[in-house]
Amino acid sequence: MRVIPPDPNERNDAMHSFRLSLILLIIAPTLFAQDFNKLEFYGGYSRMREKPNIDTFSYSAGGQTQEIPALCSAETGEIIGPNSQTLFCRDRNFGGFDLGATYNLTRYFGVTANVTRHSKKQTFIDDFGGIIQTIDVDEHITSILAGVQVKDNGGSARFRPFAHALVGSTRYTDRQSQTVTGIPEASYTANDSTSNLGVKIGGGIDIRVTPRIDIRVIEIDYTPFYAKDRHYDSTSGPFAFDVGGKSAQNYTIGFGIVVH
Repeated sequence: MRVIPPDPNERNDAMHSFRLSLILLIIAPTLFAQDFNKLEFYGGYSRMREKPNIDTFSYSAGGQTQEIPALCSAETGEIIGPNSQTLFCRDRNFGGFDLGATYNLTRYFGVTANVTRHSKKQTFIDDFGGIIQTIDVDEHITSILAGVQVKDNGGSARFRPFAHALVGSTRYTDRQSQTVTGIPEASYTANDSTSNLGVKIGGGIDIRVTPRIDIRVIEIDYTPFYAKDRHYDSTSGPFAFDVGGKSAQNYTIGFGIVVH
């Protein structure tokens, strides 16, 4: 029986096919990879238009309790001072920061984690016929939220409008102190705090300036906070305070830098 030696050309073809298959296995992930940014990080300045979250107010001293249900009436302004009444009745601006991280599942859809903190220190002074009442407040609103983001994360996109919807926890704190000239027994220091549901719904526009950096030229969000009833933690003074909470329909506007 005659033995036919292997054809050298067939051996070369087999080796060539093996090498080609190996090369394809190595470069296939690159050939079929989707061209979008998987991770992005945002940091920027944020300004909040904060609405009051207190609906009713009462204080106790010496076994007596005084309720003030109509906080924003002219009569109440005469009792607690028209400037101090601002704390309960007028919108005010808070400054702060906004930090976020997004993992993009597809070119257009990602999941987002977000932390914001807004603060304000303010002094209210009222004159009651020569008796000066001074109230200092140090307020903070901190939110930890998570949700979804819709945005074109393609590598070639220059203008990147986005929208997001997030939900989580928001905490409001206020350290409040009062002094009254000539009446030291009316001085007090108290801490107000409440944590409840927080929401952030909105969007904005990012503009690519380098392959890895975008400028967030604007972000506008609706950020309601659902405050609950609570009791102040009094640290000094004769008063005990109880307040009825209400929803604060806050808004924020900001800008910053996106890195991906």
